Amino acid sequence: LRGDRGVCILMTCLPGTAFGQDQTLYDLSPDQVHDFGDTLRDWFAQLRSIPVPSNAIISSIDGSPCRSYRISHDHDFGPFRSEDDLWDYRFHSVPRRHHPELRVKLDTLRSRPHRLVFSHGDVHPNNFLVKDGRLTGWIDWECAGWFPEYWDYGSALYLRAAYRPWCEIFTNIFPQYRPELEVEDAFWKVANPF
Repeated sequence: LRGDRGVCILMTCLPGTAFGQDQTLYDLSPDQVHDFGDTLRDWFAQLRSIPVPSNAIISSIDGSPCRSYRISHDHDFGPFRSEDDLWDYRFHSVPRRHHPELRVKLDTLRSRPHRLVFSHGDVHPNNFLVKDGRLTGWIDWECAGWFPEYWDYGSALYLRAAYRPWCEIFTNIFPQYRPELEVEDAFWKVANPF
């Protein structure tokens, strides 16, 4: 929270442990997995209901540079006035020999306008708290900001293709973003931030 006297961060203690550390979706019953997905769907709906400021750009929540570990572990980047500017930036991390193929894939997205939404930006199993098989909290918001609506879907599936139940939950929540994920996958194959 920002006010006349500086910045205030409100933190609370939530019950539970980091989901990805001590258990996985494979450890949950089918009913618990279903509840997990329903809870996440509700949480994402709440994030997306946050009104976007009229002057919002692709940025962190306060308009400053973005942070995304799937793009860079070393530095923040942006902000960007448009999605095209964001993709142009991403091309800088890709060897030029891959540009023609990636531009063809990216052209399929240009006809699909995307609205900006408030996004967590680092949807990782360890960033969810669970207790007794139920979600209790969502932590680590340092990558949050205003991003294209498919951003959290790409974040959730980044480096987790083999974690099938996880991918199924997020694909059920965001079935409309399959083309965007294909473009993300193409970039990840040739521009790994590690």
